[in-house]
Amino acid sequence: HGDAVAAGMVLESRLGESLGVTEEGTSSRLHRALAAFGLGDVPEVAGGAGAVVPFLAADKKSRRGRPRFVLLEGAGKVAAEAGWSREVPELAAESLLAQAMG
Repeated sequence: HGDAVAAGMVLESRLGESLGVTEEGTSSRLHRALAAFGLGDVPEVAGGAGAVVPFLAADKKSRRGRPRFVLLEGAGKVAAEAGWSREVPELAAESLLAQAMG
């Protein structure tokens, strides 16, 4: 479970960078810190991103079946919009997962 949480943290920081919410370089910094503990790498998943996307709506942060994400302003600081999580364009999340999973 810790591996999945760490990978999710790195991916959410990359998502924030791609949307202009998170300071550039935050995901690299976070990945380096997690890697010191053997965490943060995105695992290979049978079926790739297409197999993962349907589960996003089941995440505990989701509201009304719509995935929500915790985006950072920078390391250690959540970008609070209307609470600690927010919706993002579906295509942005799907593209990021596809890129990360190859």
